[in-house]
Parts: sequence; structure tokens; C-alpha cells
Amino acid sequence: MIVGLILNRPYSTSVKIAGTRLPVRYGGRFGLDANDMPEFYLHYNHQKLQEAKVGEPISEEQKQSNFWKCTKEDADTAVEVGLAKSEDFLVVLGLSVWDKGKNSSGDGEPSSMELDSYFSEVDEGSIGTIWKLLKVQEPLNKKNAAENLEAANTAWMLSGNAGWMLSSSKQLDRHSSDMETKEQQKVQSLAYSALDKWIRLFLLKP
Repeated sequence: MIVGLILNRPYSTSVKIAGTRLPVRYGGRFGLDANDMPEFYLHYNHQKLQEAKVGEPISEEQKQSNFWKCTKEDADTAVEVGLAKSEDFLVVLGLSVWDKGKNSSGDGEPSSMELDSYFSEVDEGSIGTIWKLLKVQEPLNKKNAAENLEAANTAWMLSGNAGWMLSSSKQLDRHSSDMETKEQQKVQSLAYSALDKWIRLFLLKP
């Protein structure tokens, strides 16, 4: 199994770092039933935080990873001493778990994540832009739900081949026939509506 985090789904709940409230993000269903499960505090490509060893690389196999995780205490201290700003951190609760593929050696050891049509590897050149986009999201409420959803879908589109989720028809296949385009638009609209309802039902406080 491989463990990951969803980053673009803010809850209504928030945490405070040095007086600034940050949204807690839905990282996945796994672990949410554990009352004592802590939030993950993430920072990305932050030279000062990495040099000061604030936390550790999120992947034990990739020591040069630009993604690091730390505790709330680590984040509070880093902001207090001027190493970072509160907005440099993303706060996530819950985990996502996927199957891993088999390597070609035949020994049955897992080697890589099995990606299907719902997942794709993120282009390295897009990560910084996606991270900045996620940081503008706020704790979810009825007034900003649409804006949060648009930012979430834009981030997902930038991460890979997920343009069909955006509400703009510009993301549709230019080579499709009129009938295919209408079908794509219908699927697109249904998917967007379903995700909006899921977010309002499970992540938005009444």
C-alpha cells in the first residue's frame, strides 16, 4: 500500500498559527475515526525551514524531497522565530491509501503506485504554481464554497490530465464532434455538481 494526502479540499474548521487561521484540509478517509489522530503540517520547497530541519521529508525514500512534514509545535516555533510565515504551511487531517504495483523482477515486492484514469503524475514544473493556488483557499463556508471548489478544481487540472472537471468548455477536446462535445459537457456538469454536493455535505459545517 502507499499512503498519500488530498490537499485541495478545505474543511470549515481551522487552526491558528501565530494569530493566522489556516483551513484544515481533508486528506482522505483513512484515520478520521481515530480521535487522537493529529493534523499534518506541510511545507514545500522552503529553504530556510529545510536547512533548520523543521520536520522531516515526507518520503523516507526520497531524502531530497521538497515536501516536508512537521508538527504544530514545529510550525508555531518556526513562525515565532521568523523562519517562516503562517501561510507557508498547509494543514491536513486524514490519509488516502492506494495499492502499489508489482515490479518486473517477479519477486512480488511493490515498486510503484498503480495509476488509473483517475490519477496522473504531477508535472514537476507545475507543483509550485499549484502550491500557491492552494494557499489562497480559506476555511470553507457557504459564501466561499464556490470559490474554494473552483480553486480546488483548477489545482487538480494543473496537476495532470483532469481538464474535464473544470466548468469551462475550453477544457473540452477540440477535435470532438458536436455530439461528443455535448456528452463531455454533460459529464463535466454532473461531475462538478456531484463534487459540490459532496463538499457541502461532508466538509461544510451546517
